[in-house]
This record gives sequence, C-alpha cells and structure tokens, in this order.
Amino acid sequence: VCGSENVSRIVRLVVCGGNAVCLNQGGSDAPQTLEASLPSKPQNKKTEKEEHAQQDGALLLLDMILATLCGSIPVDLMGGMDDMTNKLIPQRPIHKSMLANSANSERFQLVGNPYSFRLDSTDILASSGECVLDYLKYLDKSTQATAADVMDLMLQYRHIAPTAPDTIPTQPVSDEDPFVLTESPHIFVAGNQDSFSTKLISDSERDVKCRVVGLPAFTKSPMAVLVNLDNLDYQ
Repeated sequence: VCGSENVSRIVRLVVCGGNAVCLNQGGSDAPQTLEASLPSKPQNKKTEKEEHAQQDGALLLLDMILATLCGSIPVDLMGGMDDMTNKLIPQRPIHKSMLANSANSERFQLVGNPYSFRLDSTDILASSGECVLDYLKYLDKSTQATAADVMDLMLQYRHIAPTAPDTIPTQPVSDEDPFVLTESPHIFVAGNQDSFSTKLISDSERDVKCRVVGLPAFTKSPMAVLVNLDNLDYQ
C-alpha cells in the first residue's frame, strides 16, 4: 500500500494494454440498456446487441476512471493485441474517439505498442507483453523461467520480439527492424503476464542498470508497480 508521500511523488502512470480484457470482465457492472438487462434470454447466450451495450457501458466506465486519474497525474494508455487497435505490432495508438473524456485532458496520451520514451534522464521501454508470453511457450517448464528472465534474454539479444513474425503477427517492414534495441533502457516493462517478476540487470556495454518488470494482467492480480527513477528500486 502506498503512503501519501509516495503517491504525491508519482510522476506518470503507464497502462500496458489489456484494456479490452478488463472491459469484458468488468462490464457486467457497467451501465446497460433496458433491453440488455432483461432476463428473457439465457444468461450465457447474449445477443450481439446485448454485448455491444455491455461493452459500451464498460468503455464509458474506463473513460471516466482515466479522466479522473488525469486530474492528478499524467496517464499514458497503450493498446494490446486484444484492444481496439490494429492487431499487427508495432500497434498504433487507440483512437481518441474511443475515450472522448480522457482525450480532452492535456495529461492524457494514447501511445503505441511498444512504447519508448524518456522521463527526465531515464529511458523507459514498455510493451503489452505478448512477445514475452509467446517466448515463454518455447521454454522448458522445468526451468521455471519468469517474464523477467525472458526480458533479460531480450536485452542480451537486443531484440524485443524474437519469435516474430513466426508466431507473433507483425507489420511488414522493408528497411529496418523496429524491434531491435540499439541501447538498453533503464526500465523495461511488459504487461499482462501470468505473475509478477522483476530483476535488476547490469549492462556492462552501456555501463547502466536496467530494471525489468513483468507486470501481471490486471484481471489476474489488480496491482500497480512503482519504480523509483533515481535508484530503480520498486514497490
């Protein structure tokens, strides 16, 4: 639990995809039309109209939550493979018309996936995590490798989508690979993982340390991770 002192020091919130999954699971409590709420049909068989009503209500709820957060801190919202954007990575930002209230805030930003940016003097790389999950499928389960272990390998390989385009759909490129890392970031985050994992890695070539964070899917473990930009400690 964050104390008030820590909360006041948060400078940015990055949401790493998985928004559609949260909508689908959280939509049952969202506002619905009268027709969508009528118990005339079996609960497990919803019509297309009922599903759209549920999704619209959940989307409105997400928009309201993000707009509230933007009143306190800057928020960057990233899409994922199941979100309302293109399915091939790199993914374009979710269109602002989907989140009209949040999009009106100067503190709200819709970003692509993966998302690389600098905060003060700290280089940060974030993704929705599908490439990490896909890589884990090819590892022997007896190794008990975590998302952080895979992200460590990606930094060593200097490539954040090693199984693409074979088992991860990617946009065709003709000039350069957008997933090649020319430099290691200070913070590397992958969302929507099965569990939380983290490591502090030393990059001898660049003489920097990198905090890698495998962030669990919010539907599995509703949590946020705070990373200190000064010393890369986490909470």
